[in-house]
Amino acid sequence: MDLKKVLFLIYFLTTPFSLGGQTVISEFGEADENSEKTMMIAFVAIVIFLALILLILIIKRNKKNTANYNKLIERLKTNEANSDSDIKMDFADDEDHAESKSQDQSKIVNISTDTEKKLLKKLAVFEESERFLRKDISLTSMSHSKGTNPKYLSKIIRTHKNNNFSGYINSLRINYIVQKLYNDPKYREYKISYLADECGYTSSQVFVIAFKKETGFTPSYFIEQIKLEQIVYK
Repeated sequence: MDLKKVLFLIYFLTTPFSLGGQTVISEFGEADENSEKTMMIAFVAIVIFLALILLILIIKRNKKNTANYNKLIERLKTNEANSDSDIKMDFADDEDHAESKSQDQSKIVNISTDTEKKLLKKLAVFEESERFLRKDISLTSMSHSKGTNPKYLSKIIRTHKNNNFSGYINSLRINYIVQKLYNDPKYREYKISYLADECGYTSSQVFVIAFKKETGFTPSYFIEQIKLEQIVYK
């Protein structure tokens, strides 16, 4: 082969590869850099979006907590004015109450008017005695102590207290501890575990769940808000 042809072939094979390689590397480098920028922008956008959603949820929750708190405080103040110990927290889970009532209607239990009146009086005495704070209380034990049967007692509670037995006891317990927290400053310094035990719960978690279901917020939130009001109005 002619030497000039060989040199030309070598030049042809090497020069384009080198120049083309640089072009390809350059293009891939720019592509990688653009890709990284795009991913970074997308990541920041997602973080901002999630932060906004979280902020909206927090604002909604705070508004709901504030509304429920103000409603409860209004009832407590009304209670003080009227010297009435019974506070009905009707902003609790009405759907559960409605469900309990509908379930009761499906199980018809006939009770005489006289028996019904007697049981209602016994329930009033029971509520005043604060025996609902006992940790071992049950529908069976309570019905025996009232001289009736579980079906009758359950019927009376569902009909006149708009609740099942468990909900009725929880309502009385939470109402009890709410008034303690509102009226007695020393209770606001106690731990949640102590408050749970004070109103008949063996578990702090169960107490917190019951408190939130009845009031719409946690006991910690209630305590914080009362303390905050004290500071503001001093």
